[in-house]
Amino acid sequence: MKTITFFFVLFFLNGFISRGQNLPDTLKPGYLSEEQMIFHPFYKGVQMIEVDHVGYWHMGALLEPPMDMAYYEPPPPPNEYYFRDTGGAIIKAFNTTENLQKLTERFKRIPIYKKNKVVRHAGREDAALGTGGYSSDKFYFFEGFYKVYGDPFMEPVPWTMRWEMDNTGPSDRTASFGRLKGLIDSLGNIRIPIEYEEIFPLRKNLLVKKKGKWGILDKRSKVLLPLEYDECEYVSENLVFFRKDGKIWKLYIVKQAKLVDMNGYNIIQNAYNLDKQPLTMVVSDGKVGFLDSTFAEAIPLIYDAYDNRGYKGIVRALKDKKWGFMTQQGKEVLPFIYDDATRFEKDGIAVVKLNGVYCGINTKGEVVKSKMSSMLSTWPGLKGQYICYRENLYGVFDSAGFVTPLIHHRIKKLPGKPFYAITDNEKTGLMDSLGNLVVPFRYDEIDAANGKILIRNRYKYGYMNNAFSLVIPCEYDNIVADTYGLIVHKNERTGMLDTSGQVLLPVEYDWIQVYPGKAHRIVKKGERMGYIDSCGKIILPVQYEWLDVMQNGLILFKQNGKAGFISIEGKLVVDPVYEEARPFEMEVTCVKKEGKWGFIDKKGKVLTEFKYNTVPYGWRGNKYIEVRQNGKSGVIDNTGKEIIPCIYDSFYQYDEKGDILVFKLDDTYVLVNAKGKRVKK
Repeated sequence: MKTITFFFVLFFLNGFISRGQNLPDTLKPGYLSEEQMIFHPFYKGVQMIEVDHVGYWHMGALLEPPMDMAYYEPPPPPNEYYFRDTGGAIIKAFNTTENLQKLTERFKRIPIYKKNKVVRHAGREDAALGTGGYSSDKFYFFEGFYKVYGDPFMEPVPWTMRWEMDNTGPSDRTASFGRLKGLIDSLGNIRIPIEYEEIFPLRKNLLVKKKGKWGILDKRSKVLLPLEYDECEYVSENLVFFRKDGKIWKLYIVKQAKLVDMNGYNIIQNAYNLDKQPLTMVVSDGKVGFLDSTFAEAIPLIYDAYDNRGYKGIVRALKDKKWGFMTQQGKEVLPFIYDDATRFEKDGIAVVKLNGVYCGINTKGEVVKSKMSSMLSTWPGLKGQYICYRENLYGVFDSAGFVTPLIHHRIKKLPGKPFYAITDNEKTGLMDSLGNLVVPFRYDEIDAANGKILIRNRYKYGYMNNAFSLVIPCEYDNIVADTYGLIVHKNERTGMLDTSGQVLLPVEYDWIQVYPGKAHRIVKKGERMGYIDSCGKIILPVQYEWLDVMQNGLILFKQNGKAGFISIEGKLVVDPVYEEARPFEMEVTCVKKEGKWGFIDKKGKVLTEFKYNTVPYGWRGNKYIEVRQNGKSGVIDNTGKEIIPCIYDSFYQYDEKGDILVFKLDDTYVLVNAKGKRVKK
C-alpha cells in the first residue's frame, strides 16, 4: 500500500509541476514561478493564462503532516488570470495590479501554443480531496468559472487572526480578505458581477454574501434564495443551514440543489447526520421535537427538555412540567408523572421525585432501594444550593430537591451575580436560583466581572445589563469590564464605552492600561502616551514618550529620552533630566544620572550623592530599600537617608517586628538595627 501511495504522489507531482511552459529567467518575477503557470488551450481566438497560487499552495499540503496549511504559512494570493490573443497581446487581466502593456511585454517572448494539454481544475481538486483534510480547494472550483476580485481593499488583516474575524459562514482563504468578488468565464467575460463580499460554489449554484447577508444564486445571477440571511453554515458536505435572527429558516441540499423550509429552529442537534439518522432533535423557543431523515417533523415540538443519552436507549424528557422516559426512536415507555428525574445510568437506575419523595426506579418504573447522595457529585452553588454532576451532565439542587435536573452540559456560578451560566448544546443562557431561565440559550459564553455581564458569540464579545437587555451586540474582539466601564478592542484598536453603550473614548488607541483601584488610566496611540479619567476624558494629552501610574500624587514621565515627574494636572514638578527613575512609592524615590543612582524628594531636592551602581529591589516594609555600591550592599530609609553604608556583601531580609536588618558578610549573617549598629543574635 505504501508503494502505491508513493508512486501516486510522484505521478501527481510530476503532472502538476511539469504542466507550465518554460519561462525565460527574465520573465520570472517572484509571483510568476514556473510551477504556478497554466497555459490553457486557445478558444475563440483567446488563450487564458492562469497563475495558480491557490492550487500550488494546496499542493504543499500533500507534502506536509496532516495539519491545516494555515498553521504553516500565510494564505496564498488569489489566482491571476491573463487573456492573450493570437498575436500575443494581453487583452484582459484580473487579480493583478500590472497594466496590459506591461503584461504583454512580459509574455512576448513566450511561444504561443494552440494545443496545450493542461490539468483541469477538477483533476486538481479530485487529487486534493481525501489526502488528510486538505479539501478546501472546493471553495475555488466553479466548473468553468473563475473567482476574481475587485477594489476597494480593506485594511490588511494579519493572517494569523483572519479565521477569528468572521465566523458567520465560510471565508475566502486567499490573502484577499475584504475585497469584493465575482466570476469570469474562460474568455475573460464577467459572468457574475464583482459586487459580493463572499462567493463560493454549490455545485451548479453559488453561495454568496452581499452587504453582510447570505443567499444563493444560479450562474446567471438569478436569485434562488434571497440575500437576507445573517449566517450560513456548512453542517456537512451536502447540507447548508441559513440563519436569520438567530434561527434556522432554510436548509439547502447541495447534491439535489434543493431548498427546504425550516420552522425557525434555534438548534438542530448533530445536524451533520440529519439526512442519515432516523430522528434528530430540534429546539425552537424552548420546545423540543424531532425531524426524520427527510427533514419532516416526525415528532412535534411538545417536549420542554430531552436528554439524548441513557441506559439501553431509554432517555428522559420533560413534557408539561413532568418528567418521563422514552426510547431514542421517540416511543414513550414510562409515563410523564415525575416532578424530577435523572437519567438511567449503567446501573439501570434513575433518581426520580414522585409525590414529593425522591427514590430510585428501574427501567420498568419499579422503585428500588438506592441513596441519591451516592449517585451524585456536588459542590457549592448559590446560597443553600449545590451544583451536582453525574456522567458528564449537570444540575442544581437544594434541600427541597432539584432546582434544575441533571440535563445540562455545564453549569457554573456567575461571578458576583445571583445566577448560573448554563450551557446546553454549546449554547449558554442564565438561570436564577429558582430555576427560571432568565436569558435563553443563545450565547457561546456568558461571564461576569466587576458586576457587569459579558457575552460572547463566535469569537466576538458584547454586553448585557442587569435587566438582561442586550446593550452592546457581539461585535468586539474583546471586552474588559472594570469598576468604571468597559474597555473594548476591535481590529487591534482599543476604546471605552459606558454601560449604556455610549462611547467614552473612540476605538482608536493602541492600548489602555488600567490599574486596580485607580480611577485614571494610561493610553497609548502611536509612539505617544497620555492619561484619561474613568469617563474617558483626556487628563494629560497624548504627547509623552512614557507615562507610569500615578503614585503619591506624581506621575513619572519621559520626554526626549529623559525622565521627570509631573502632577495629574500636568504641572511640571521635577524636570526631565534623569536617565532613569522609579515612581514615588514613598515620599522619596531613586533616580539615575550619569550612570549612577541617587535619591530625591517629591519637590526634586537631591537627598543623596549619585554614587550607587544599582538599586536592586523595592521597599521593605515601606521603610527601607537596598542600594549597592562597588559590589557591596547598604540601606536607604524612606526619608532618603543612608542609614547603613555599602559595606556588606548582600542584604538578606528585614524583620518588621524589631526593625532588624539581616546582611551577609564573609559567609556570615549579620544583624543590624535601624541605626546601623550590629546587634546580637
